[in-house]
Amino acid sequence: MSPTSPGRPVSPVSPAATEAANQAAVLATTDLEALSGDSAARLPRLLEAMVTIGTGPELHSTFDRIVETAARVADCRYAALGVLAEHRDGLQDFVTCGMTDEQIARISRFPDGKHGLLAVVLGQEEPLRLHDLNADPRACGFPPGHPPMRSFLGLPVRVGGEVFGNLYLTEKRG
Repeated sequence: MSPTSPGRPVSPVSPAATEAANQAAVLATTDLEALSGDSAARLPRLLEAMVTIGTGPELHSTFDRIVETAARVADCRYAALGVLAEHRDGLQDFVTCGMTDEQIARISRFPDGKHGLLAVVLGQEEPLRLHDLNADPRACGFPPGHPPMRSFLGLPVRVGGEVFGNLYLTEKRG
């Protein structure tokens, strides 16, 4: 389990599924690292390939690799993957990259996707790009302990044509 999603149950998987998920993650990581400036347009397709293969703990490991690689490729300080709940009424999982263990421990709660900009992104099909997320009237702020963030890109991740979740990138460098 990721420290960013405490208490979430994971399903057992076969060794073959583990190997397939690991191979997909390596291939997608290689593909992500080779992307040029249009990485935002290609990320969802690569994520779809990774998500379709992995399950259980291996899937969560794949999620970790996705957010780490996305942050590196997009040159962002923070990245997160929000996984839609079964009834599509919020998030069932939220995997992050870029925060220290101390920062994670200080955050009072992780997003449920039912409020603010994360809810906006969940409700639309197109990416949302903001220079300053705090200036957007749809933003509802951060929970206590959350690090400050300004720049924001939220984009849907589709699996089999259906939105599976969203990738969030913040604090673009440069």
